Amino acid sequence: MSGALLLAALWAAELSVSAALDRSVPPADAGLALATALAAGGAWGLAARDRGLAALEGVVVALYLATAANRELAMPPDHPACLLADGLSVLVGLGAGWLIARARRPLWSAAGLNLALVAGWCANLYVYRVGYSPARLAYLLSGEAWALNLGLALAAALGALALRRAPPPGPRSPSRARAAVAGLALLTLGLLLAGRPSSDASDSGGDGLNIVLLSVDALRPDHLGAYGYDRPTSPNLDAFAEQAVIFEHAVSPSNTSPTTLASWITGRYPVDHGLYGRFVRYPEEGFTWPSALRAAGWRTGAFIGVDDRAPFGFDDRFEARNFDAFEPPVDPLAGFLLPGLLRGVAPALYPSLGSADPRPPPLSRLVDRAVEWLADSEAPAFLFLHALEPHAPYLLPTGAAPTFGESGDEAAALNRAYMSLSLQGTPELDAALPRLVDLYDDQIAYVDAQLGRLLGALEASGRLEDSLIVVTADHGEAFMEHGLGFHANSLYGEVVRVPLMMRFPGGWRGGERIAQPVSTLDVLATAAALTGVDPGSGAAGVDLRAIIDGGERGPVFSDMQWGSAALDDSWKLVRVDRRWEAELGRYYLGHTALVELYDLSSDPDEARSLAGEGRREEAALLKLLDERQP
Repeated sequence: MSGALLLAALWAAELSVSAALDRSVPPADAGLALATALAAGGAWGLAARDRGLAALEGVVVALYLATAANRELAMPPDHPACLLADGLSVLVGLGAGWLIARARRPLWSAAGLNLALVAGWCANLYVYRVGYSPARLAYLLSGEAWALNLGLALAAALGALALRRAPPPGPRSPSRARAAVAGLALLTLGLLLAGRPSSDASDSGGDGLNIVLLSVDALRPDHLGAYGYDRPTSPNLDAFAEQAVIFEHAVSPSNTSPTTLASWITGRYPVDHGLYGRFVRYPEEGFTWPSALRAAGWRTGAFIGVDDRAPFGFDDRFEARNFDAFEPPVDPLAGFLLPGLLRGVAPALYPSLGSADPRPPPLSRLVDRAVEWLADSEAPAFLFLHALEPHAPYLLPTGAAPTFGESGDEAAALNRAYMSLSLQGTPELDAALPRLVDLYDDQIAYVDAQLGRLLGALEASGRLEDSLIVVTADHGEAFMEHGLGFHANSLYGEVVRVPLMMRFPGGWRGGERIAQPVSTLDVLATAAALTGVDPGSGAAGVDLRAIIDGGERGPVFSDMQWGSAALDDSWKLVRVDRRWEAELGRYYLGHTALVELYDLSSDPDEARSLAGEGRREEAALLKLLDERQP
């Protein structure tokens, strides 16, 4: 009895913490989470009386430590290092249980340990989700997060009061214990069901074409054969490019996935929608492209290769408003501590514990689900598929064979060294970079094979000729071109320049190449013009058919929270706000000057800034940036 109540209390408290830190639970559900935490605390105080909870607390400690260790190691669960960490965690858990069993007041000892665990999980969320930046920590301690944290503290205090006022140990009242369990079960059930979307989306559809948006995370165009790469990384996409219009200089609206996807969904630049950073939260109202298509009769489906939907703002209410189908689905146990710990330590137990794998779903599974979803109806569809590969760590899914690089422990060790930044500034980095590029290219080849399957299924189903099919990326990836790796830290070309290939219905203008710069935001404007669906007020893109016919695009922009870039013809200017430097450091603020100016016609690698030389292009681009400030 006490074990079940303690488990429920842990779950409820963890969901409250998750709501406060991730801001992934709407306020109404967060309030219900706090009420459940309060009820759990009271029920625990009334019914938890025996030392059997010592064993349960030992299990909790073991699972918590093992999960934290596995996250830091970033290795497969069956790797010897992970197995050793699991074994040590079990020993620590056994020790904790033994100490609680021998304590004079086991219940209070267990309560204190559990409080420490919740606090540790809270700190883990801060570090894992937000990083060590004091400015970002302060941000999450403001506004709504403050209210939720204070509510959680109140619930914990009232729960402790219930413990303090509980009668001394003695014969239990079965009726009282059963009533507490029943009440807690009802509240927990209500919490699980609160805010769940209903499946009432119409399948009647509009009289329009299919729109297929295929996004590949961190994909550089210069690693595809269609853009001149000499390695055979992309035979399927190269074949697709022969039927598509290729934009040779496409620019992403931002340098991070959540912000770029927010621009694609809203049709606006980040400076206008304001959804920056690793956490975005879409407003309850306001234009979104999927909801507009859905209202016009299109079926809408999103298949996203992420293990955590919270940083993207993809909570259940966002899903209910925008998509008929979403993969991975909202996990009803996602906010709870113990099931997540069990899944992390013992993945083989996962199918019995929930409906969504906590690891990023492999692209092969996303493609399977997308093909099945498309086959469910003949109605016009908007399909958005986002492949996590080749995002770092550059590791192939289980079972995928490498073509260019290493695999197994060697690949995992190389990724750990690179991602921990321990290679930066060392002689070993120069030798490691070609090996990392090999791993990166292996992931691109895997993505190419899976997207080839999806494109083949579209052709076999007869939908190909009636579809607008777009292949692009949310951002690029740096390999130390400007002294930095990965992305999210600059607006240099290796980070914001992306592939863009569009196959129009009937193969219109297939095989043509467009040299002038365009924005991936233009995909929305083009699809809006083709479907007749209003792209919303403030939409920033242009119909790319006009550019293909010889029109001028005009300037394009990229934004990050601490700077923006403007590109007009061959001139590019980057301006950053250096007030962020003290909090962010070199890794997150990769630009070394307040303003940088490049002539891409003579300096495509952005190696020599021409800022400060009095050029009229600098003044014109600065004026463009000034005019777009919100």
